[in-house]
Order: sequence, then C-alpha cells, then structure tokens
Amino acid sequence: DGQAPNLRGLAMTAKSTRDGGVPMSAVLAAAATATVAAVVWMAKRRSAGSALDRGLKEAATTPPRDVDATGKPLTKAGIHGLRKSQFCPAQSVSYANVDPLLVVRGEGARLYDERGRSFLDTRNNVGHCGHSCPAVVKAIASQAAALNTNMRYLHPNHVVLAQKLLAKCPDPLDRVFFVNSGSEANDLALRLARTKTNHEEIICVQHAYHGHTHEVINISPYKFNHKGGKGQKPWVHVVDAPDTFRGAYREDDPEAGPKYAQQVADTCEKIKNGTAGTGGGVAAFFIESGMSVAGVILPPTGYLKKCYQAVRAAGGVCVADEVQVRAGWSLG
Repeated sequence: DGQAPNLRGLAMTAKSTRDGGVPMSAVLAAAATATVAAVVWMAKRRSAGSALDRGLKEAATTPPRDVDATGKPLTKAGIHGLRKSQFCPAQSVSYANVDPLLVVRGEGARLYDERGRSFLDTRNNVGHCGHSCPAVVKAIASQAAALNTNMRYLHPNHVVLAQKLLAKCPDPLDRVFFVNSGSEANDLALRLARTKTNHEEIICVQHAYHGHTHEVINISPYKFNHKGGKGQKPWVHVVDAPDTFRGAYREDDPEAGPKYAQQVADTCEKIKNGTAGTGGGVAAFFIESGMSVAGVILPPTGYLKKCYQAVRAAGGVCVADEVQVRAGWSLG
C-alpha cells in the first residue's frame, strides 16, 4: 500500500518474550516477516522513484497539446480565439494587440515559444527560483506522488517547514499560516489585524497592489483607483509612496525616509482624533517592502522603522507584504 511496515507488533512480541510470555521462535519469525516487509516496501519506493524520474523526463520533452477537446487541430490563432471566447476579458493576454506569445516551456529566466524563440522573462510575477528548477520540480512531483491532502492531518513536512521559516524570523514572530496565494495571505492578515485590534481603519501606500480578493482590492489603490475599480472606501487611508526618484523627497535627501514616514504618523493621528476615517481606530498599515507596481521602489533608509513606530503607537499592526519581493528582506 506504499506505507512503511509497522514494526510495533515485533516490538510487542519482543517485550512478551523478555517477560517470558512468547517463545523465541515466534520472535524470530516475526523479525523475519518484518524484514521481508521492509525490503518489499523499500523496493516499492525505489521503483516509484524510478518511475517518477522517468515521468519527469518524459514531461519535460513532451510537445504541447496540438488538438482541442473535440480533436480539431490547434493553431496559435485558434488558441487565441478560444481564449477570447471562453475566458473573461478581465484575464488579459500580454501583447494581444500586436502578437501574443504562445509560451510552451520555460527554463531559468527565459521563456520559449512554439517556434523555439527565447524571451527574457521580466513579467511573470513570482518566479524566484526560475522556471523548471529541477529541485523544485522534483519536490513537487515527489510529494504529489506520495500524498496530497489539506492541513487537517499531521505530517512531518508541515512542522519542519514551519521550523525552518520561524528560524529566520525575529522575535516575537512565532506562528505560521500556510495558504495558497499572496491574495489569501493578505486577506488573512487583514482579518487577523482587525481581530487583534478591534479597529477598522487601514493605511496603505499609493499604487499598492495587495491581491484580488474583495477585501484586499479595497486596500490596493492600483486596483480601486483604476478602470473597473469602485473607488476608495472611507476606512482606507492612502499615503504617498516613498519614491526617491519621482516623489517629493529625492535620493539626495538623507532625511527622505523619515519625511515620507511623517505622512503615516500624521494619518495615524488624524484617525485617532477622529478627523479622518470612520472612527474605528488604526487596524493596520500595509506596505510592500519592495513596491513592484509602484515602479520598483525600495523604501529609503529609516522609512519603515518610523512608520512602524507610529502605527504601533496608535494601536495598529504592521503588515509587510513580501509576496512579490520574497520574504526576509531587511530594508530601512
């Protein structure tokens, strides 16, 4: 059944023998049975591993599908036509107004189309390890071949991963939630912040993008202030992005960080005294520790420290959205 042999019966037999309850011949027979079971189990695992390796090699060299669900041949134009007829137009296709890419594989930092042309991938969101990283591919395939369930059961991988993550976190960060996407992580962070503080008001940064659930769109100016957006909610407070290239305070100003942070402190004070917001108190300050949509902005020195001090003094929680930039950056 793919499971390691259970040796508990052998241990119990050995204990009974030691206590004088079972003859040694029974112990030897149990040991032989357990040994055979272990050998068979190991052979199965080796066979499964070999099959997995073969499957991975085959998948890496298999050409993309060339017929649709009805058996009709698929061309690039046909694929584009089906995409337009079967998908919501909000799911845009890059370069559709010129010549959309039909990407069939990726490797490292490059994508390859159906003609074998190579493109440097500068747009594909979160791909920190590169495309088709062998270690990542094998880890995913190996786990899928062994087990795929949700978190309601115990498994060693859950706790070991949590240990490794928490070992890199400063005090007092000592809990983890494993979720399926950055949007879900930020949505959960918003709920946790409001539950902890019993406050409603959220401070975010101009041009920020925190995901596409209903709640995090509300704290993403990049979404709510653009086409299709519903505008700013009364409990959302937008501060300027700490842009030292285009903004009010430039990179030649050594106090640019604290100056931008002062806007966050002032917003906290306005919420506190009731001159801004709905009177709900500061729940959280959300910021991408490296702002991608805003123009690849890294906060200037001292910015995050001053912002966090002001928000925490107002009773709020600071949320570092590191979905795009990767966890663990030390900035400001």
